[in-house]
Amino acid sequence: MTPRVFVQVWCEMDPSLNLRVDRQTGVPLVEGGDVLMRVSPSGRHAVDAALKIANAEVIAFAVGDGHEEALRHALAAGAPRAVQISGSDENIAALTAWLAGQKPDLVIADRMAGRIAASLGWAHLAGVDQLQTMDGRLRAIRHLGRGDSESVTAALPAAVCMQTESGRARYISQIRIAGVQELPIERVTLDVSASARKNAEVGPLQQARPRTRLGSASPAAAPAKAVDRLNALLGVGTAPAAPASKAAATTAKTSGQMAEEFVRYLRHNNLFN
Repeated sequence: MTPRVFVQVWCEMDPSLNLRVDRQTGVPLVEGGDVLMRVSPSGRHAVDAALKIANAEVIAFAVGDGHEEALRHALAAGAPRAVQISGSDENIAALTAWLAGQKPDLVIADRMAGRIAASLGWAHLAGVDQLQTMDGRLRAIRHLGRGDSESVTAALPAAVCMQTESGRARYISQIRIAGVQELPIERVTLDVSASARKNAEVGPLQQARPRTRLGSASPAAAPAKAVDRLNALLGVGTAPAAPASKAAATTAKTSGQMAEEFVRYLRHNNLFN
């Protein structure tokens, strides 16, 4: 069985550059000769991990515009297909609907992996590496730090987020990138109106359970003073009034026990005289 693996790739700002922001336009600027955007190493590493899965059909996809260079890198790395998806930058419902129609066995994405898995009811793994598929299950390794690791499994289909700290994406030469410039990139524009209406539908309203605020009940009577309780135990004066709340009763009981201990101490040491 050939597993279908969809891998998200994208371009991002190069964090190694010295950037400044134009105060009037808010556009980030770089020094002359520098390139602002770069292909994300995390996406490149995900493509390499997908290509290492035995007999996998790897399809690279990018969400939104401006990621064509990342798709070209995926094609140069060995992915046979590249798809640019427009119209779903912030609409997970439309994206998951398209993914469900493609019938993938595994989706490797960035932070959207958890939302995709939750929307489709798939298994989800995060921070993993060394992916393998066998008998309808996904096996991976999660590095825990200090040389420790654990083996994790999940049922397919699944959506995973790779561990960015482990491994480095292999170098793709400019010659190989130039060799795939003529390869087609599929363009998909998703209709987000239907999914937006679906998300906007509100179920039947349910009456909220009434809540009682702390302090909204009638104020409880102040607990009796310790000296009054002591006088009551000694037979002097009147007994304190019963507390009006459970908290006050607990406080009075505890204070009363302390007073009884004090009286027993006085009697034991003949201090009443």
